[in-house]
Amino acid sequence: MIAAFEAGFEAINSVVGNTGTAVTAITLGGQYEGALAEALGSGSQHLGLALAAVQTCYDFTYSFSDDQGKLGTLSNLVKNIANNAVGYFGSAALQVGFAGVAVFDVVLSTVQSDMMELKLENLGGVYQYYNDVESPRSVKEWRRIFISILRENADDTETAQQLINQEIDSFCDRFWSLDYGKVKEIAAVSGLKYSFDERQWTKDREVLTQQYRGYLMAHLQAPLTSARNYLLNQAMEQAQREFEKQLLAMQKELNKTVKVQIIEQPEKAGEYKYEGYTVRFAPISSSADAKSWTGKMPKGGEMNTSFTVLGHMQSGSPNRLELYPAGKDSPEVTVSFKVSYPTTTILISSSGKEKPEQQPPIESSTEPSAVPETKPKPEYAWVLVETINENYQANIDNTNKGGVYEVSASASPGSYTSTWKYIGDTDTYPDPDQINGESFATQLTFSVPPTVIKGGETVSLSFNLAFTDDNLSYFDGTGSARADWGNVKFTNAAKKSHFEIYSSVKYSSKSVKSIGDTISAVIPAGYSEGDREELWIGGTGYGTYFVYEWKQIS
Repeated sequence: MIAAFEAGFEAINSVVGNTGTAVTAITLGGQYEGALAEALGSGSQHLGLALAAVQTCYDFTYSFSDDQGKLGTLSNLVKNIANNAVGYFGSAALQVGFAGVAVFDVVLSTVQSDMMELKLENLGGVYQYYNDVESPRSVKEWRRIFISILRENADDTETAQQLINQEIDSFCDRFWSLDYGKVKEIAAVSGLKYSFDERQWTKDREVLTQQYRGYLMAHLQAPLTSARNYLLNQAMEQAQREFEKQLLAMQKELNKTVKVQIIEQPEKAGEYKYEGYTVRFAPISSSADAKSWTGKMPKGGEMNTSFTVLGHMQSGSPNRLELYPAGKDSPEVTVSFKVSYPTTTILISSSGKEKPEQQPPIESSTEPSAVPETKPKPEYAWVLVETINENYQANIDNTNKGGVYEVSASASPGSYTSTWKYIGDTDTYPDPDQINGESFATQLTFSVPPTVIKGGETVSLSFNLAFTDDNLSYFDGTGSARADWGNVKFTNAAKKSHFEIYSSVKYSSKSVKSIGDTISAVIPAGYSEGDREELWIGGTGYGTYFVYEWKQIS
């Protein structure tokens, strides 16, 4: 761990001014002992790790590579630093941020920029319309999903990467799980030309899915990069806080004042040999003030002085005491010593022989030790800070612009409505007839979530979804309901998380005109103060993001 020591002292090089000597004094020379040596050693190491964490976050935030070899090296480096830093600091933000680098950079390296545009035809066009217009997933929601996966799997980057790819694959596969009647409805709503039948409509599934996935990955660069940098910025903030904390702790150790007792031990009581001798600490650096480290041995054979740990380091970390007779340039006596806190005692024998080092006395007290006051542990919870209603107005405007369908949607916390109407020409060729004016409307009501949610708390929500207008012939009507907390899905007693209503004349046996239930989820605790998470409540075409922040509440 010498590198960590060196990094720690490099961080305060402008203060110490003699990094090499200081590192040698602590790591190799053994010039400090006892609790002081332990504090300086661990403090230097922690400071170095904190500095490395800050530098790592900074480097990876402003650089991205798609070179597979570099990504492998980067991943190993990130894991190594994360394991060391998290081991010392116990910081989830650091671990999640470093995991984000290891995972997102690998995923991003597979993106083909030439796939930004895609125009599939026939069934492929309907498939793309469903994913991009009929049932899209916003950049914000993708970003939320990516962040949630990383937070829940920060200690296993391979699993996190697999889950991200599974989430993308699942999105691309949704269309193929629809029944043929729903696919035909989407095709009609899309306004695209199409020709496919019920028996073979899935025959090109693999090719179309692969093409669309490449196109989707290109569009996921933004949420992937945003999630990556968001987690890294959180890690950088945490690393900076740790660095400042370790720097202050190190500063406290460096500013400690050490009392020094220089005591002559005469062979006969009262016969002191070194009275008037020049006393010098050695070796000292060329930049040190020599006079500050020089004195005269007084009567009585005892000399007292002091220095700070920082001053000792800046002056070259002297580790021996030299005594010079008057007018002499060479020391008559040299005594080695180690610095201990709070008092360093240096014993000098009148015979000129070096005395064994004296261990600092163990301080004792007859006074009862004070019982520290126990402060209540701060309590944290998710606090509602923002509510965002979403009705995908851009999609509504795009559909209405075509002049074939007239749609609308409204969203407010706990209450959502949608309408759909066919305003194209009547066509009696299909069976049943395609009739101008056929329509449907839905209403979804949800209980509003609490404004404060504690980590580990179970939140239950009740909902009801029904058709408020059902005037259909050729087309089918649909509506859906769900609630998600990040990657955590709210489920009913049967573990079902997605609920739909369906109305069809042709497939009337499959119709479900209304549905209601209570769904619940256990809300996980936040990682660090300031974390944000979103609770989505709604369905296809409308919903609300309830934005929560992890805050101290007591």
